[in-house]
Amino acid sequence: MNALRLILLFLLFSIEAIPTLAGQTTAPSTPPSSQKPAEARPNPDENGIYHVNTGFPLPKGFIIPKLVYSVEPKFSEQARKARISADITVRIIIEPDGRIDHPRVIKSAGDRYKGKKSYEAALTCDEKAIEAVRQYHFEPGTFQGKPVPVEMDIVVSFMMF
Repeated sequence: MNALRLILLFLLFSIEAIPTLAGQTTAPSTPPSSQKPAEARPNPDENGIYHVNTGFPLPKGFIIPKLVYSVEPKFSEQARKARISADITVRIIIEPDGRIDHPRVIKSAGDRYKGKKSYEAALTCDEKAIEAVRQYHFEPGTFQGKPVPVEMDIVVSFMMF
């Protein structure tokens, strides 16, 4: 039971929302000048979606989503036999009601494995990460007190103990 709690805590803190981890609840008004990746998008974009962790400034009055429910990802039998350990980055959209939409892997477990058997086993973790993330629920992000859709990346970790 303690291992399960540790994993859940790890998942909770694996969310790559840097302002949350730094103890801030509102977004900084300007990003560090050296952090403006090629994929930077305005906040909000043309679809009204806010983007966390893109290096683009978030507007003043924006509050990032908070994870309120998560599930432990399950190893596939193939990944367990291959003793796969991996961090998988999943990009999600958190809807204004806190549901997850459009989860997609942007950093695969397979990225670190070269052998065909290990690579195929690692890819099963990607599927299991998506299954787990679909069950997450968030307190939605808000702008000026109103819930808004937010795109952000989260990390799902698979560790053998």
